[in-house]
Amino acid sequence: MYGLLAVVAGFRGASVGTDTASYAYDYYDGKNLLIDDVVMVESTRLERGVLLVMKLACVLWDSPITFNCLMSFFTFFLVGFFVYNNIKQYELATFIIVSFGFFFYMMNAERQALSIAVCVNSYPYIIRNEKCKTILILCVASLFHNSIWIMLPIMITYWLLSKKRFAYKRNCLKLLLLSVLTVGVLYCGYEYITNNLELLNGVYVGYFSYFSNFNAPDLVGKFLMFQGVLFFIIAIFINSFRLSEDDAKENFFIGQMLVMACVMLVAEVTVMRIFYRFVDTFSFPLCMGIPKVLDLIASGTGKTIIKYCIYVLGLLYMNYMMYSGIQGIWPYEIGL
Repeated sequence: MYGLLAVVAGFRGASVGTDTASYAYDYYDGKNLLIDDVVMVESTRLERGVLLVMKLACVLWDSPITFNCLMSFFTFFLVGFFVYNNIKQYELATFIIVSFGFFFYMMNAERQALSIAVCVNSYPYIIRNEKCKTILILCVASLFHNSIWIMLPIMITYWLLSKKRFAYKRNCLKLLLLSVLTVGVLYCGYEYITNNLELLNGVYVGYFSYFSNFNAPDLVGKFLMFQGVLFFIIAIFINSFRLSEDDAKENFFIGQMLVMACVMLVAEVTVMRIFYRFVDTFSFPLCMGIPKVLDLIASGTGKTIIKYCIYVLGLLYMNYMMYSGIQGIWPYEIGL
C-alpha cells in the first residue's frame, strides 16, 4: 500500500501540488552543487539532506521526477515501517494517513513530509525516555526540514511530565493545562516575532508578509475548527481510562501531540495561515489515537458504528480537500 502511495506521489506532474513546480526549479539549481557545497551549504534555502537526495537523483536519472520519486519512496517507506511495527490496526492507520491529509500534504510539502516521516520513528524512544536515540533521529529529520525542531520543546515537556507515575485522573488535567499554556506562549511569541522580524535574519520573513492577511476561508475555517475539536476530544478520551503504565504513557504522548495540532489549527484559522505548516507535524499521531479509541470501547456494536463513522468522515474530508482545490492536487496528472 505504501509502495502505491509512493508511486502516485512520486510521478505527479508539476501542476499537482502547490510546491511541486518550485521543487523542479530547486532541483536544477541543487544538482549542480559540488559535494563539498552540499555538505557545507549556507547560501541556499534547501536543507543538506534534500540536496543530497538531489545529487542521488542526478546520478540515477537526471530529472526532477527522479527526485520526487526518491523523496516519496523515503517518506512512505519510513511511514509504513513505523505503522507496521507500532500500530496493531495498521490498515485503519493507513486509511487515516491517506484520508486525513498527510498523503496530500506530501504532494505539497515533500521536504517537510520526509522530515516528519523520519521523526515519527522517534515516538517509541520518546515514550520510553530514550533521549539520545530521540535526539539523534530528530537531528536526521532536521536535515530535510528545519521546522521539525518544534518537536524539541514537546519532547522536553513530555519527559518532564513523565517523571512521575501516570494516573488517568491527572492526565486530562495535564492536557488541559498544557493546551492553555501553549496558547499563551504561542500568541505571545507570535506577537513578539511579528514586531521584531529582524530576529529571523531574513529567514521565513516572506511567509509572514505573504500570509499576514490571509486566513482560512469561512467554510474551510469551520471545517478545520471541527477537525481541531475532533483532535482534542480524542486526546481527552484516550486519557480518561485506567490503563497500564506503558499504555498510559503512550496515550499521554498521543494526547499531547493532538492537543498541539488542535492549537495550531485554531491559530491557522484565527491568526495566520502559516501555522498550517505545523499541523501535520503534530496531527500525525491521529493514526495512533483513533485505533486507541476503538480499543477502549467495549461494545462490539458501538465499536463498529464508530469505525464506519471514521471511514465516512475520512472519505468526506479527503474528497472535500481534493475537489475544493485547497490542496492543489486535483486534477492529477503524471509528470514524465
